[in-house]
Amino acid sequence: MEKKLSDDLVRGLGIPSEYTGSSDEEELLNEHREFVNKYVLTTDAIPDENPGENIFHLDVSGKIFSHRSLDLRNCNLRLEIPEENLIFSCGTENQLLLATTGYLGHFYRFKDCPVVLMKWMFQMSSVHPSYVVSVKLLNTLMEITCDSTRWTPSLLDVATVFANMGIDFQALFPLPQLQPNFTSSDLISVVPASSISDQGRTSCPIFIQIPLMNLTHVLKFLGFCAALNKEIYDDHERFLLVLMLLKIYLEQGLRHTSVVDLHEFVKNLLENINEWDTKVGELCLAISQLSNHHHDYLKLVQLVPTSSAYYLVFSLLTLISETCLLKLCMALEKHVKCDIRENPSLFYRTKVI
Repeated sequence: MEKKLSDDLVRGLGIPSEYTGSSDEEELLNEHREFVNKYVLTTDAIPDENPGENIFHLDVSGKIFSHRSLDLRNCNLRLEIPEENLIFSCGTENQLLLATTGYLGHFYRFKDCPVVLMKWMFQMSSVHPSYVVSVKLLNTLMEITCDSTRWTPSLLDVATVFANMGIDFQALFPLPQLQPNFTSSDLISVVPASSISDQGRTSCPIFIQIPLMNLTHVLKFLGFCAALNKEIYDDHERFLLVLMLLKIYLEQGLRHTSVVDLHEFVKNLLENINEWDTKVGELCLAISQLSNHHHDYLKLVQLVPTSSAYYLVFSLLTLISETCLLKLCMALEKHVKCDIRENPSLFYRTKVI
């Protein structure tokens, strides 16, 4: 019988139900029962994905601003050049038209763009429901950032945009020992008061699902800024941003989504940290406190780039079509899961591809 069971396992047939659930189990010899128990497959022993958390609360999205409430006329800014004043005096539809048709990119090619205008485009790209408008605003932002004095969203600007998407302030800054120099009440200071009061009369949320498109555009611009200027944030702000992004990465709705720009921004932030040798311990300790579930923690650790990880990914991509690798994956799926049981203090990589 042992030889038959071994042959069945090699062929991938598993343990027949007649040996695992039979009423005549007491007739099995002790050595046979030990052999059967050794190779019983427990399908729910190691979950295929991390549980994640509910980070986005869409019912409160848009409480700070929306694409309808953002209006440059609320800035009360008056400039000397008439052409420059045009966008600050026209209606919201014409403001978007000027910002998405190349007018601003051409006008500010050799001239510094007002910070309030850069902030407006950054905020608008984070909430506008149209992909075309949002991506054109992103392109204008990147074009002006390359040509004129580089403006980068501050930590307060970033927190305001994410909070407006429905993320609680406590989720953005989850660790009490690592907090910014502002509070949740300071977020509204980023937006003109008249825009906030206009939005306050609107009770409906602006998003009915996780705004992946807007989130991607925000992260793409932040990663772009971090790549252009490595000194835009100090180490404390980099720590807070990394922890903020890792917390967002635990969102349940993003488990099956490849957020490439989030990975790239985290990579740039980590590479820009000064005194890395002395800061890495503090960072690792902070990451370990972001979640109480060991599978969530494993996912966060895997997001942190390492040279060995790059080499492993390259090797796996090279061997992806090799028969030996496919057989190895089948063997791991069949035997590793049945021999290793869950333990919160240990972490296992259960999938190769």
